[in-house]
Amino acid sequence: MTEFTNYIQDIQTNIKRGGERSHYPSLKRLIEGLMIGINARIEEKGNQEGIPDFTIRKNDRVLGYIEAKDINVDLAKTEKTEQLKRYLESNIGYNLILTNYLEFRWYVDGECEKTAKLADLEQGEIILVDDLEPITELLESFLNQKAKDINNYYDLAKEMAAYTKTIRNAIFSTLDIEANTEELNLLKETFKQILILDIDNQSFADMYAQTIAYGLFTAKIGHAQNPGQFAFNRTTASIYISDRIPFLKGLFDIVIATDGVSKIHKSIENLVELLNTVDMTNILETFGQETRTEDPVIHFYETFLAAYQSSLRKNRGVYYTPEPVVNFIVRSVNDSFR
Repeated sequence: MTEFTNYIQDIQTNIKRGGERSHYPSLKRLIEGLMIGINARIEEKGNQEGIPDFTIRKNDRVLGYIEAKDINVDLAKTEKTEQLKRYLESNIGYNLILTNYLEFRWYVDGECEKTAKLADLEQGEIILVDDLEPITELLESFLNQKAKDINNYYDLAKEMAAYTKTIRNAIFSTLDIEANTEELNLLKETFKQILILDIDNQSFADMYAQTIAYGLFTAKIGHAQNPGQFAFNRTTASIYISDRIPFLKGLFDIVIATDGVSKIHKSIENLVELLNTVDMTNILETFGQETRTEDPVIHFYETFLAAYQSSLRKNRGVYYTPEPVVNFIVRSVNDSFR
């Protein structure tokens, strides 16, 4: 295929420059040239944490991600890293390619579905493989992967849980690279003083990600009930959180108001996009009818927490939801909806 030949020629030309990012434009052109309507966005690592190098969209809807490593990297070893494990247990693992530009590994729902090589590196020369059918099938399967349909509250809970893990990963990564005087670390110190004295980075990232997700979920409900003049997005969401939940509203405003948290905006916007694809009013009504609960808002969040925690316990067993925070949030929201 001409696309593969041009791609390899580009990689060969760029290989002297070194570093995985020098090949980004070549991979972008390859992916976009394989199918009409595909956009491969290169993510800026300096501004975004917790997400792979490329976000792939088809007709303006996210269909998957690509994580690119340097051309000499052993992907079998990369599979075992904490970074990739975090990707695979989040929504990113639904449709992900890991590549060193020559070998491609495709993951579906966190499991490796296919592996194929496009070329080999021999004494500094990139040699195209003889049989291009496996790599062609892998890339076409990746690009033809359909977005998950959300038809009920259980599907929504599972998807929200997966997206929340991406936010958690972004927060954790940001805490790791931030100075102690920057926004997220300062916020963590505030949590330590007010709520939990011995909270560490993992626990804080887990707790704050859930707070963000609950804030967005609550705001989307408010928007569904009273759309008003503003579209629902990351910057308008706090408008739809009740003033009677000052704890939640105050924390959520920090996501919007501080420069430091811009590193996690992309992962938050992905969850906003998810919430905008569902009929929230219908889902809540169906949930209330099926569960016979007087307050589906509160009990749906319990369903979300079950989806979020159970998979974590199964895969890693290390994250938890601090009970004081969850109880406080639930009591606050319960009061506001009476």
